[in-house]
Amino acid sequence: MGYDFRLYQASDQLWRHKEGLEQHLYDQERSLFNLEETITLFDLTNTFFEGEAQGASKAQRGRSKEKRSDCPLITLGLVLDGSGFPRRSQLFPGNVSEPESLEAMLGALQCRKRSGCGDRCRHCNGVKHHLAQGAGLSLSGGKPQAQA
Repeated sequence: MGYDFRLYQASDQLWRHKEGLEQHLYDQERSLFNLEETITLFDLTNTFFEGEAQGASKAQRGRSKEKRSDCPLITLGLVLDGSGFPRRSQLFPGNVSEPESLEAMLGALQCRKRSGCGDRCRHCNGVKHHLAQGAGLSLSGGKPQAQA
């Protein structure tokens, strides 16, 4: 029995229109539920590849949350609005830092009203520095961990 690649082909088509789809869905949610434009949560997670992940340009060695420093990683950034609806997602190289990814996500969103909360990020000092540089975002929640 052969593999059916139609699901992968459909995923590739959706991926090509990811930004437009995310924006359309968010606009619909705001309209349906009369939501204010806010950003309240930014989080990163990563996942690892078994093997060398050849051909995956974003697969890089970095700090794995699963302690898999032996594998290439890819990082997913997610921004939610105040009602818990996804606002934007983005894939980053596995060796990206939280301040770098936060700057990229907020720049792409061009949202005027921002307030935020974060988890116990390893690089909270870098995130706070970015926020103090005029991003218009405040960080609350979470306890910064000691730098390793």
